[in-house]
Amino acid sequence: MKKESSSKWTTDEIDYIKSCFKDGKRSKTNRMISMRLNRPISEVKNIVKRLKLAEGIENPLQSPKKEKAVGISFDDIKHNQCRAIISDDGEPCVFCGKKTVTGTSYCEEHKKKYFISVQRRKTMALIPASVS
Repeated sequence: MKKESSSKWTTDEIDYIKSCFKDGKRSKTNRMISMRLNRPISEVKNIVKRLKLAEGIENPLQSPKKEKAVGISFDDIKHNQCRAIISDDGEPCVFCGKKTVTGTSYCEEHKKKYFISVQRRKTMALIPASVS
């Protein structure tokens, strides 16, 4: 059901929206406010922006900004440094670079994440695939 746009905001609607942004925290998403007030989400976003309610407030549903990965480039990596890719966000790949565990290409952390032992691989190969 498409929500009808109404140009005037009532005092009760404005008070409700303000109540969702108390103590520097956001208690409701724009979508939740939109549904509660039966207003289009674009109107809710506009009024929140106009009233500057969300300034400085983290959106709990939005993923945090990624910090640039610190590591080693492909050209600089040595044979005993972890080869787990920690950043490939359109720039040249950045590898972990920590000291590797003997017999693997990974540091302890990434070995636990990516490395599958020969014994485990053999076990996995013996498990029949599910037939649907």
